[in-house]
Parts: sequence; structure tokens; C-alpha cells
Amino acid sequence: MTDDLKTALLALSRESDKRSVTARVAEHFAEIEGALSAGVQRTAVLETLTRYGIALSLKNFDNILYRLRKKQAANPTEKKDAIPPSTATGKSELKSMALLTSQEQSNASLCQTKTSVKTLPEDWITAKLTPAQFRLLSPKQSRAKIDAETAQFFPNRFKPNAGDS
Repeated sequence: MTDDLKTALLALSRESDKRSVTARVAEHFAEIEGALSAGVQRTAVLETLTRYGIALSLKNFDNILYRLRKKQAANPTEKKDAIPPSTATGKSELKSMALLTSQEQSNASLCQTKTSVKTLPEDWITAKLTPAQFRLLSPKQSRAKIDAETAQFFPNRFKPNAGDS
């Protein structure tokens, strides 16, 4: 009798009509995350899910993704690959090319920030500085920069400007 019960429960777990929407989305979570990380819009993923029988609103979809991501972060041992091994080789090649391109861009931006951190721009007093550049300022320079930015937005009408005389 226990074997019959086990098979009946397994049959229930495989039937998509009896399972919750969250459970059906969780079954395809790795593929959904792979598509989203590749730059596919959430609405396109939602339309595809609806086409295959998982109908839900965008707000519910966002909530389900939030809960699944939170659950995945709490259990790092249960993490799945973002792209399952069953995907076509063309898609995986595109994904690897996208990863290489993004790594090259991040390496280039790191090189650029390393050079920009070492020196301050000539107009440092009014220029937008990165946090690393702001840390290079002396306390007097930092105070002068803050005062100059404040004077741009809140001019002192009692203080004569250098250009007025």
C-alpha cells in the first residue's frame, strides 16, 4: 500500500494542474534567470511562460522571482547553473561571447579608473569626482570643494563675486 501511495504522490507532483504557480516557475527558475541575465526583458519571459500554461501578472512574477532568489541565496548549496546544460550550443556560444565582451569592458574600465584615481582633474573643485578621487583630497581641498558646490546652489547675496567688480 505504501508503494501505491508513493506513486500516487509522485504522480500528483508531476501534474502541472495540481501544483502552485510558484512551484511551476521554480521548476524553470534556472532557465528564467539565464534569460534575464542575457538581457531578455521580463515581459518577454512572462509572455513565454503564459504561452506554455503558466499565467500570472508581472507583479506576481516579480514577487515569485524575489522569493526564489531569496531562497536560493539562503541555501547556496542548492544553487543551480544560470544556463542549464540542455541549451543549444549556439545559445551558449552567444552567452560566452557576451561574457567575454563584458569582461573586456570591465577590464578596460578598471584600467581607466586606475589612471583616473591617481590624479585629480584640473577642475577638481567643480568636477564630479569618484569616491576614490575624493579620498585623495586634503581636508582643506575637501572643504573648499564642498563650499564651492554649496555656493553654486545657494549663492550668498552679501558676498561680492569676483566678476562683479
